[in-house]
Amino acid sequence: MKITTPIVVCLSILVCYFSDAQDTNKTVEVRHIDLKMDMPGGFGSVLMSEQPTLYLVQLPVGGGSSFEKHPAPDVESLGLQVWLLRADGATISQRDKPTLIGISNAGSDTDYMMYTFARGASDELAGIVLQVKGKLYCREIGIQRK
Repeated sequence: MKITTPIVVCLSILVCYFSDAQDTNKTVEVRHIDLKMDMPGGFGSVLMSEQPTLYLVQLPVGGGSSFEKHPAPDVESLGLQVWLLRADGATISQRDKPTLIGISNAGSDTDYMMYTFARGASDELAGIVLQVKGKLYCREIGIQRK
């Protein structure tokens, strides 16, 4: 046991020395996009943000009190799909498969389906289309630049 501690300490120092350090002084600009669009079914507002390398769309799909047990949302029954449109009508490609996450805040849980899309030129984003239970909902997106 006496030999193990110095070896662990030495390995920790070596790992820290040779690992890529993160510069915590860099600021990452995230711009929230006000879609003025609610998720059908009364789940809440659709959230969207423009990040340095991607667009992120969050669809609320359920939730409840953090203090009570509630079932996970049946996402399959919603038949969700999301498309981001360019001004020429083409779609912006999705980066990954959608992911279900839960966010808790002050005793309230909200479940979201997260969609990520490739980000290109800043003026290419023109609209969003949601499919929920076979129905299409769309909104024009106009991003104001500073």
